Amino acid sequence: MLAILLGWWIIRRRYGIGWSVFALGALTFVLSQVVHLPLNAALGLLGGGRGVALWPLVPMALVAGLSASICEEGARLLVLLFLARHVRGWRPGLQYGAGTGGLRRSSSASWPPSTPSPALASGSIFSAWRSRCPPMRSSR
Repeated sequence: MLAILLGWWIIRRRYGIGWSVFALGALTFVLSQVVHLPLNAALGLLGGGRGVALWPLVPMALVAGLSASICEEGARLLVLLFLARHVRGWRPGLQYGAGTGGLRRSSSASWPPSTPSPALASGSIFSAWRSRCPPMRSSR
């Protein structure tokens, strides 16, 4: 919701940038996730079928972070080169970033904390975490 309010403020009140730039930013995030999620699933097959989420923390963080940055920056490059040639300068760039970041934030914040977010589609990191945690005890 905050992203839409920010987009409205940037569009109407401050700079007069259209919703199409905001939508292109949101589209960029969707395109990056279309590649990123299957890529992480494929990279998980390299670890003996356990999945990236069950790797030790440092290799998992490196692989997940690097694949996310490659996919997001690659999508941003392709969209800005081919679909959004008019998005140049800081005013349209601010609107474009509000669309990208707004969708990223709302896609992860809109899910209840007890369920995996779309970015963790398999949910294996949560099941791995739960299996390693001791059962909760009453404080009485």
